[in-house]
Amino acid sequence: MSLFTVGKDFLGIFYNFQMFLSKHLPSLHLSTIEFSLLFMLYHTNGTSQDELSKLTYLDKATVSRGIKSLEEKDYVFRVKDKVDKRVKSVYLTEKAYEKRNQIDQIVGDWYSRMMKGIPELQAAQFFDTLGAISQNADSIAADLCYPVHIAASAPVSEPTYRV
Repeated sequence: MSLFTVGKDFLGIFYNFQMFLSKHLPSLHLSTIEFSLLFMLYHTNGTSQDELSKLTYLDKATVSRGIKSLEEKDYVFRVKDKVDKRVKSVYLTEKAYEKRNQIDQIVGDWYSRMMKGIPELQAAQFFDTLGAISQNADSIAADLCYPVHIAASAPVSEPTYRV
């Protein structure tokens, strides 16, 4: 397998996931950015906007606009840090939690369709390897002083989907 093939495959997965979301998100009245932020907040509620930027690999301006939009839709609220007033933590509202089952269902549907025919052990090994590759890529980005891709420090509780 060549690096070209791997890169093409990752781009294809990303593109196809975006297309999958574009078919499912209009009924939830969410953009893909809002969806990504909500999905991450379900696992890291109360994290800072900067941390969300790192966790989602989105720039700070995109995260700020997405959070503002989610605030306007009453899905999140922000709280300024008591010590450092520049830091804002983002929390989910009850309305956001009411959407969680629908969002988890969309992600679960994508995952089960994407993993069709792949044995559970093989999938687990692949995701372990992918996690290690991602950490290596984050280290490279950190060495280049590219702050958006520095590994986030907030603990993330990962959802479990069955193949």
